Amino acid sequence: MVITKPGLATVRLGPFAGDVQAERAAGELRLAAASAAPAGTAVELVAYDPARPHQPLAVPTDPAGLGELMEQMPAGDGTGRDFPDLVTRLAAQEGYGPAARLRAVATGLCRPDEEIAEHLRATRSPRCHTAVAGAALVWTECGREVDPDQVDCETATCRRCG
Repeated sequence: MVITKPGLATVRLGPFAGDVQAERAAGELRLAAASAAPAGTAVELVAYDPARPHQPLAVPTDPAGLGELMEQMPAGDGTGRDFPDLVTRLAAQEGYGPAARLRAVATGLCRPDEEIAEHLRATRSPRCHTAVAGAALVWTECGREVDPDQVDCETATCRRCG
């Protein structure tokens, strides 16, 4: 993936595990670029070229590791020069909802609930944030992010959509 920012250095991200992950990440980055990057920024999917330098998209998903990395990163200057920053890369990697939740736990804005985290690990649903210790919400088949108690485990839908 290549991110071109007018008048600034080109950023290359990759490699990706597959086309689906690359497409999803590009979509998240395009959405973020609309408000967080300099005008005229373009996000393009291109073949990975190992001869060129790339930044990994990979961002730690454990709250402690993410928090440590966030402390080490310099604060952005609000111009979008640093696009995609760490949090934007996390959103591209995990999706906006899970990334926001991870960031909240990593920064101490939200305390993980071990009982919910255990539920998520036990269900092993593909829509659950099982890789995130302490994630308090799950994704459902109907596209909602809800409390695990509000999910019908048979259909993986929220009880409201039933």
